[in-house]
Amino acid sequence: MKYTYPKKSISEACDHKTHRTNSQLLRSIFSAIVLGIIGTSSAMAVNRVGPVDPINGFPLFYEDASGLRLDLCTNQAACFFAPPDPGLPASFPDNYPDEAFYWAAEAIMSEAAGVNAILVMAREAAFFNGPVVPGDQVVFSRIRLYIDGAPQMVGNTYTVTHPYGSVTFTSEAGDAGPGVKGPGLSTTTDIGITKPLEFNESLNVFPAFLIPESFANFDGTANLSLLTPGTLFADALNAAGTTAVKGSPNGTNYFRIEGPEIHTVYPSYQCQDPAGFAIPDCVELNQFAMQGRVASRHGVSIDKAVYEKIADDPTTAGIDPVTYVSVFAHSVEGQMLGVQVDGGPQILMTEGAAGQYFTRLKQGPDYTLDMALANNPNAHHPLSVQAINLSDSAPDSVSASITDQVSITESILDTNTGLLHITAQSSNKVDASQLNFDLFSGDLIDQGSGTSSGSFSVGSADGVGVPSQRVTIRSLEGGIATRDVEITGSVTNGGAVNLLLANAGPDQNVDAGVLVDLNGSESIGQITSYSWSTTDLLSFTCVNAPICSQIEVDATLPAGRSDAPIDILQAVFTLTVSDATGAIASDSVTITVVNPLAVVSDECTIATAQYREDKDQWRVSGTSNVTQNQLVSVYSGSVPFDLTSTLLGEVRVDAVGNWDMRTPRGAGIGIPDATDTLVWIESDLGCQVTAPFVIN
Repeated sequence: MKYTYPKKSISEACDHKTHRTNSQLLRSIFSAIVLGIIGTSSAMAVNRVGPVDPINGFPLFYEDASGLRLDLCTNQAACFFAPPDPGLPASFPDNYPDEAFYWAAEAIMSEAAGVNAILVMAREAAFFNGPVVPGDQVVFSRIRLYIDGAPQMVGNTYTVTHPYGSVTFTSEAGDAGPGVKGPGLSTTTDIGITKPLEFNESLNVFPAFLIPESFANFDGTANLSLLTPGTLFADALNAAGTTAVKGSPNGTNYFRIEGPEIHTVYPSYQCQDPAGFAIPDCVELNQFAMQGRVASRHGVSIDKAVYEKIADDPTTAGIDPVTYVSVFAHSVEGQMLGVQVDGGPQILMTEGAAGQYFTRLKQGPDYTLDMALANNPNAHHPLSVQAINLSDSAPDSVSASITDQVSITESILDTNTGLLHITAQSSNKVDASQLNFDLFSGDLIDQGSGTSSGSFSVGSADGVGVPSQRVTIRSLEGGIATRDVEITGSVTNGGAVNLLLANAGPDQNVDAGVLVDLNGSESIGQITSYSWSTTDLLSFTCVNAPICSQIEVDATLPAGRSDAPIDILQAVFTLTVSDATGAIASDSVTITVVNPLAVVSDECTIATAQYREDKDQWRVSGTSNVTQNQLVSVYSGSVPFDLTSTLLGEVRVDAVGNWDMRTPRGAGIGIPDATDTLVWIESDLGCQVTAPFVIN
């Protein structure tokens, strides 16, 4: 039976391309929920991801804590799997969908008025950048909640409970977000989309897959005797395309919303007590649409394939040299795995614990005479291994290159000479090896019997600087090894200079009149002198000391004008330190006055006012009791300013309270006529004064 997924359902609600904006909403909440589930599950170590399918590049299966393995469901009649051209068979990558599912479960509360509450849970296969591109495969786990709201929900708090945890939210006016109408909830949490081909990150999000109730044991765990390979979850759905479920690690095999008046928004789903009576402020649904398929292929993954070539093997009765190949692989337990080296005979692998398999093969006296010769006449060792799971219903082989094994026996840096000594060995103990040091262009020198060594200069004896903590050696035959660097020698600091760092302390916010301490005692180095300076105070001195105490940084405001500060509101002090070598370092601290003092009044005067007719120049001067850069504007004409007023000029009050405004000579500014008899001023802070002027 095929379940017809609603449009705003798994096909849309699981759309991986929308995850990046929505998944941030409740990521921290959901992560805590997930960690709580993991922390309380006793069987989490059993969860695992299967080998990669050589056909599509996705894992062959995901296994949960109960041992249930689900594969990527490609059954178009039972799962959401939609190739671009549905008239042709699916093929990777030419006719392959950009999303498919290992497992999905969805519950929808849907009212006739078009109000919906949707819960989607899924493990989805997709592609990191969207389009189907080999090497871009990702698998992630998703929990998405789309809950439409209503006006009666605004301002209230609601709790949503689902099989894998719970979420609490407060309803706010307006649409809650993408996919939702009204003041409800729109949240998506995805785990596992960090970079392509990382298939383990979403492994433990769902400790056990939710399954149709008919496939469960009495205790709710998966009945593996019923869930045989190829079984489809769709086979257990009812006529409506849904089923009751089991498998929640919390025993919450339902979708429930609790909070004020929620039963008036979703009246068809109101909770009931055991006697069948309605429970207010609660709605619940225990029927889920589901998709999933029990895996029938378990595959094999080659973890490591290396060779060893030795010149004198006592088991070969004088026929030397001999090559051995060691292959490590994994699958699930109880599989029959076979390996071939360069197309040779099929050899069965030996099974170990936890799905690990191993075999070691002997390959001829000189590998140039064996099977690789036809493919590569210069081959001196086996080139590739093929592995196959013979227990699979439709087995596919996987391949891996065979490399030598590289080991580093010595990596010592001598700070006295600045030389890094490296000795490494290849498992090819017969042919001349070429081992390369990652950090240098020079190669290690072959010493015979697979051993190579070299010395590399990383700096002079007094200037080694910061050495690498590890070295990596690579063989041209594919082997690689990494080893920590051992440090020896009597040079203690590699020639580094003594550190000198000035620290003037953190910036400070103070009230006007508060005495400030400047503290540079956190400066670092062999300091011989401290020097403090500022250009923001008229009088400031500080002796050669890291701390300067009782510094007053003041600021004033005119009465009733808290919006117009006129004295210093910030002062910047610079600390300069030096040491015996003459090195210097500086740092600054800013003192900000946050509550300036108010002065009694804003008083200004006009002392002289004249127009020099012979020079066509105004000369007006006066005083102000508010000093330090207050602006004074000088006018002729009507008071206050209107169309008949003329701005003659502007001037700043000096430090002792005087100001003197003179217009440029011959500028023709405000030439008086017979009706002009007065000039007037207005300060930046609102003081206005009028006075007669004379013409000379």
